Amino acid sequence: MYELKQLDVNLLQAARSQWSEQLDALGEESIPFNGYFIYLGYTEYGLTINNAPNLFHYCFTQADQVIAMFELSVVHPKAADCYLKVLSVRTAPVFDTRAPDTAENTFLMRMQKITQIYSNVIFSVLGLAESHFSAKMVKIYGNNQAGADFFANFIAAANQNKLPERFGYDLNRYGNWLHISM
Repeated sequence: MYELKQLDVNLLQAARSQWSEQLDALGEESIPFNGYFIYLGYTEYGLTINNAPNLFHYCFTQADQVIAMFELSVVHPKAADCYLKVLSVRTAPVFDTRAPDTAENTFLMRMQKITQIYSNVIFSVLGLAESHFSAKMVKIYGNNQAGADFFANFIAAANQNKLPERFGYDLNRYGNWLHISM
């Protein structure tokens, strides 16, 4: 479905082009463009100038379209209490819940895609924690109330299906943060 890739300058330029086209099609009266361009500029700064050794940028693609990006920070990378922190997840403008409804793209369809993307972020970061970073915890920030509500629903569904017991995870929510201990 979605392919996780480490973001590079070429993928960022593709995202900037694709997202600009999506924003133009939606119109600024529907979605304020500024937030997207600030995020893309911040990400470009992180990739090209800042180059912090413990900061990584990832994206999800589908059919050569960049559908979401997130920033991953490795905290205490060489310590026993190493953990991963996702500070921001940004979905493509086409999934923005403020966009006007069309027959092909309703609010509920966009919410379903956002749910799929956030689920992919969670499972992908858990995979990175175990395979690349030897982290014992993952913390993911939900940028708004919808993100926090998603985390609450995610924890409830995981508990109902006994996933924490089966996989040895402890799931908690603190405000807008999802904490997963492994």
